[in-house]
Amino acid sequence: MNESPITSPAADAAAFDEVVGVVAGWCGAAAPFGLADEALLSRIADAEKLGRLVDGLRVRLAGEVAERSRAELGDGSLSRAQNFVTVPKLVAAVTGGAGHTANSWLKLGKSVRSGVSINGVLIPSNFPHVEQGLIDGTLGVDAAAQIVRNLTDVAAQLGFTEEIRDAEKALVDAATNISGGFRYSADDIGLLASRVRAHLDPDGVEPSDRVLQSKRYVRFTAQGDGMTKMIALLPPLQAGSLRALLEALQSPRVRPQFETDTPAGGESGSEHSGASPQGAAAPNACLGRQPEDWLVAPDSSTRDRRTGEQFVFDRFYDLLTVAAGLTGAPRINGAAPVLNIRVELDDLAQGHGVGWVDGIVDPVPMSSVEQLLCHGDITTTVFGTHGEVLQHGKTKRLFTTAQRAAMAARDGGCVWPGCDRGPSWCESHHVDDWKHHTYAPGRTDIDNGALLCHFHHTHVHSSEWKLAMQNGVPVLIPPKSIDWEQTPRPCSQIRSRRRGPLPTTPLPPWVRQPRPYTT
Repeated sequence: MNESPITSPAADAAAFDEVVGVVAGWCGAAAPFGLADEALLSRIADAEKLGRLVDGLRVRLAGEVAERSRAELGDGSLSRAQNFVTVPKLVAAVTGGAGHTANSWLKLGKSVRSGVSINGVLIPSNFPHVEQGLIDGTLGVDAAAQIVRNLTDVAAQLGFTEEIRDAEKALVDAATNISGGFRYSADDIGLLASRVRAHLDPDGVEPSDRVLQSKRYVRFTAQGDGMTKMIALLPPLQAGSLRALLEALQSPRVRPQFETDTPAGGESGSEHSGASPQGAAAPNACLGRQPEDWLVAPDSSTRDRRTGEQFVFDRFYDLLTVAAGLTGAPRINGAAPVLNIRVELDDLAQGHGVGWVDGIVDPVPMSSVEQLLCHGDITTTVFGTHGEVLQHGKTKRLFTTAQRAAMAARDGGCVWPGCDRGPSWCESHHVDDWKHHTYAPGRTDIDNGALLCHFHHTHVHSSEWKLAMQNGVPVLIPPKSIDWEQTPRPCSQIRSRRRGPLPTTPLPPWVRQPRPYTT
């Protein structure tokens, strides 16, 4: 280990005070109101560089405090010696920060810490690339925590294998990469790390899902003023289903009139939803049992072992699932709310792997996918080699319900980078104008459409920013005032969750890369 050039606490304090003085002077001179737009963004990036260095130091110091406050040290531990019951309380008292913030520093610091044994032997970190990124100030603590959390879950099952080392490096490379002055956010890295976790240990999703299922609940609490609070904890699959319905209820564009496709044979979906042919719920369809069932004493093997809260949750989920298929249910762009779940064809055929639900970070196990295949209406969307939805070939002016559903599966919501609006909040945008010279009048295909929220739909029509289609997926073209060469930028295509071999390039293949734009 390299020895520090600072040899005494007094010199250490003096040097630190000098650094603080320089930084304080820089901060005081950074009056934001007088800066041009480009300079303002540059100043934010510079401040974040400094913040990453400071945050990395906080985490490393907290990790050392945790090491010196180990429970096995008893009264000789640092926290006990300072009369604190827990380590987070000690760190919070020293820093003046919140307890949960101190706890996050301690947790990350312990995970990435390298040290020296009593024999002077170096003990390497389990996450050397994350540790080095924190030391260098190139990796933020939020992104670091996402990487460590997901890979720790895999290592708990498989150990710290070479694949995990490679995945750690790839994720750190992605988190520290800067392209055109922009970085992947910690949220983006969290999504990517979750994909990597499922790739490394797809079989681990099934037991993890069982743990999540056992934690589900819904509670109703009277507030004393006539109001009742509902508190619920939802596993991934159920959360996706409820979110699809609730987003439709909240959509500002509930039930607009569109031209729609008529299903073959004109069949309705009522028979699949527990509803009668007239659209009314069948007796006890939501409860799933007849009244006399309650009079029969079940034996121990068939006894319902759910808690009261779990049973209430299941009934609530059943009610919403049935309601989604009834006549008069909230509509998403003219269609009933749809839970989009994707799974690779090979995984489905072999009965292993995972599925992905729109709006939910965590994967669902193959058993849940197979359950949906048993009783749900299935809509097949075929993706090409570039992740594009194969053309439907419709020729109507307005996008049909089926076309909107296909775009929702491809885009996952507003395609504008950084926008998190889901499909129910989006409008369908013709990338080339409906009467553009490259399209015959009246032609409306999904390879000429993209989903945009109302704000960004208005913005793309009123600004110099433009959308274009490349390999069947939308890309964003900046105005020349921002990028003279107008290099295409990838849209928010995070919903096309493809897996592949472990990455060998700095940016993993799970993240879409911009390709040369051709007209």
